[in-house]
Amino acid sequence: VSQAANDEYARVSKIMIIVAAIGIAIGLSFGFMIGQFGIAKPIRILVELLQRMAKGEEMEITGTDRADEVGETARAVNDIKGMLAEKARLEAEAKAEQDRRAAAEREAAMQKMADEFQAAVGGIVQAAIAGDFAQRVDLQGTTGLVLNVGTQINSLCENVAKALDDLIAMLNALAEGDLTRRITADYRGNFG
Repeated sequence: VSQAANDEYARVSKIMIIVAAIGIAIGLSFGFMIGQFGIAKPIRILVELLQRMAKGEEMEITGTDRADEVGETARAVNDIKGMLAEKARLEAEAKAEQDRRAAAEREAAMQKMADEFQAAVGGIVQAAIAGDFAQRVDLQGTTGLVLNVGTQINSLCENVAKALDDLIAMLNALAEGDLTRRITADYRGNFG
């Protein structure tokens, strides 16, 4: 009896060891498959999507419908994507507004400069057109374009006025019969 019990015990022990080994192997296989396909693969996909998102690519976040931690992570990534898109939209709007403001400021500055130029130079040019070369651009406190152009206009008016004054003086002397009067200034171009 004892030998039969020992044999039965050994046979049952072998079966239990084989069943346990098979159970462990099946459990490890299921664990591996769940780990690889249920967790690791979706996480790898999320990592890849995050890397693409970091490069600025537009893509759809997958796995948001899952009810596990992977789904929670995917929904969080989707929320981050939405926040980043909103931030980019707000930054683009702010830049567009800043650009509009800068363009308006440039336009206002150009108009101000044109108005200052017209105020400083317009009357002098009109006077010169009417034959009055005695007017000068007031350069006090001017800078930039008004100073440069005003200086040139003043120089032009002085040159024309001097040449005309010399010519008028000589023609008046000629009209009075004085042929000895000469223009001795060193004029250039057509004035010469």
